[in-house]
Amino acid sequence: MMSGFQLSQPSPKKHSPGNSPEVALFLALYLLLLAFFILLNAISTFATVKSQKVMDSLTSSFSDIIPTKVTGSLASLEGEVIASRDFQDEIASLFQTAIPVAKVNILQPGELMQISLRAESLFLDNSTEIPASRGALMDRLVAAMSAGPDTLRYRMEFVIGTNYATEEELPTGENLEMARAGAFARAMMERGVPPMSLQVGFKHGEPGDVRIVFRVMDENATRVHFTDQAEPDVGQ
Repeated sequence: MMSGFQLSQPSPKKHSPGNSPEVALFLALYLLLLAFFILLNAISTFATVKSQKVMDSLTSSFSDIIPTKVTGSLASLEGEVIASRDFQDEIASLFQTAIPVAKVNILQPGELMQISLRAESLFLDNSTEIPASRGALMDRLVAAMSAGPDTLRYRMEFVIGTNYATEEELPTGENLEMARAGAFARAMMERGVPPMSLQVGFKHGEPGDVRIVFRVMDENATRVHFTDQAEPDVGQ
């Protein structure tokens, strides 16, 4: 028979939020992730700094090899090419405007061109006189020949055909073609063409055929350079 005493069941313990195992687990996971991201950030920063140092080193090493801008010599060469092409275009335009029947041939762009025409297009019939209507053409030719950069020289060769017997046999006296070549040279000189830029002559061929050749030449290549050389030891 049971006595009047009654056994009471122990009440279950209640966990406070601070003592919850789930909270501790999440806190540990959070700290682990935080440490992982801190490590990643440190590695990334180190790699960035290291890459920047490598780039700075390469830039410093090759700064003298790789030019950062166009050099003066290259710019000068480009200017010469443009000037020589412009010169040919100007000469072609002058003859095509003043003497439409003249034939313009660009033999080497920027270097060599040829104008072919009849002497009657420049002189009065059977005369060495150059008409006033050709004065403007010759003035502009002289202006074009005198312009351009100092590194270039423009040269004009005036050659007229004559009917002497053979290429080896020169005429004994002056004929009309030879006189016209001289008259053309004097007219150009009077207008101020650079003396070293003009050559005149004649060739065996059809009398009155005129060929005018324009050349663009490197000024330095046309100069004669003298170097000091030791005198040879001449034995007695």
